[in-house]
Amino acid sequence: MFQKVIIIGVGLIGSSLGMNIIEKGLAEEVVGIGRDVKNLKLAKKRRAIHSYVNVGAIHELPLRELTKNDLVILA
Repeated sequence: MFQKVIIIGVGLIGSSLGMNIIEKGLAEEVVGIGRDVKNLKLAKKRRAIHSYVNVGAIHELPLRELTKNDLVILA
């Protein structure tokens, strides 16, 4: 089991992975990172992620969000 999973890109593939991770209890926390707040909110509503971080562009990704986790998924 993972403590924290980061999913960068919570679209169709990222959301599907997040839903499966949460459904199967494979992680205590799943965090979505993306540019579109609308998609991130929808993913949270559908239980694909527990929380999210909105970034304007991938190069602005806060590095502190990528530390202290067990798995990073680029989707």
